[in-house]
Amino acid sequence: MGSLLGFVIVLLIAVAVGYAAVTWGLLWMFGRTLPVDEVHHVDVGGGWQAALHRLRPSRSAGDAPRRPVILAHGIAMCSRFWHMTPETSFARYLAHRGHDVWIVEYRGVGASQHRGNQPAWDYCLDQYIFEDAPALIGYVRRLTGARRVNWVGHSMGGMILYGYAQAHGTDHLGRVVTVGTPCKLGKGANHLRIPGWIVPFALRGVRFPLYRFVRWTMPFSVYLKNWFLPTFYSVRETSTADIAALFSRGVMDLSCKLLRQFHGWQRSGDMLLEDGESRIEEAPATLDRPLLVVAGAADRLVPPHTALPAYERCPSPEKARRVFGGEGDAAPRLGHNDLIASANGARWVQPVIARWLERVDEDDDLYEDEDDDPEEAGDEDEGSLDGEE
Repeated sequence: MGSLLGFVIVLLIAVAVGYAAVTWGLLWMFGRTLPVDEVHHVDVGGGWQAALHRLRPSRSAGDAPRRPVILAHGIAMCSRFWHMTPETSFARYLAHRGHDVWIVEYRGVGASQHRGNQPAWDYCLDQYIFEDAPALIGYVRRLTGARRVNWVGHSMGGMILYGYAQAHGTDHLGRVVTVGTPCKLGKGANHLRIPGWIVPFALRGVRFPLYRFVRWTMPFSVYLKNWFLPTFYSVRETSTADIAALFSRGVMDLSCKLLRQFHGWQRSGDMLLEDGESRIEEAPATLDRPLLVVAGAADRLVPPHTALPAYERCPSPEKARRVFGGEGDAAPRLGHNDLIASANGARWVQPVIARWLERVDEDDDLYEDEDDDPEEAGDEDEGSLDGEE
């Protein structure tokens, strides 16, 4: 009996050591971070400074002026989503085409910083819309001198765009794109359900430790992707390397208040913000700027029928939509994350978005004053430049 117990203990130790070795090996292979040109921090309220990662336009792209582009990630993601590997980085792709790229990290995410005595994790989508987005857009406009900024939002990043347009207007927005962004939640809307047992732990001012959980379950996610990831990826169309690259460093902890807000929307189907007046599903009706709505035919998290209503409600005379892999579409059937962060996203989706952003708006001068030096427009009290990363 004693020898059997000893054997079981040794076996469990060996399995644990082997599992840890595989996990750390994956992190070492796929967890490297690509460099950016600058990192800025912007005061957004609540004791938080959000982060902006900047990639300047490539010198080889020529001198054609373009609006700055803000890339806004989805829930539980960070800047790495847009700048993952040299082959799939949408931020680098845009910079090589001559765009001034700014990747946001809202409060509580990535390189953002919290200072002061206010509760760090007491925020939800309302704070992103009413505080973070206007501060970030204002900072980029001041630093670059641009009248308007282009915005590309993935998932929740598009919801922030809709909410911003509803709350603050569209005077400072140029051409905008939403990728896998829901316009409705609730029963039958998508395949994601937040388990009820999680909600009691989602207390105000507490964060959900998703970062460590995802890193330590990476071997399951990566090597058993057909079981664990169909909601987030079109696993047949996405390489193991692309999934590992995002899961190694790209998933962040969540504010439980934000998690509870999304859970409430899924139960009720009413995407009402905490201000009691604004609804995300109604917000696209206020977006009168050129809008491109992108969806994936294999997206189980945000199926096309939950994303495309934004196109129908948008009053802009210039708007477009595309379902990648849909009926009659030549692209493969793409899922939620692989619309951008994958080799197929780089091949099929990224060029379409770039061409949309590069169309010229006849009614808009790019800069407030051609005689001003854009780099002198920043306000030191509003944010800080941290240098290269």
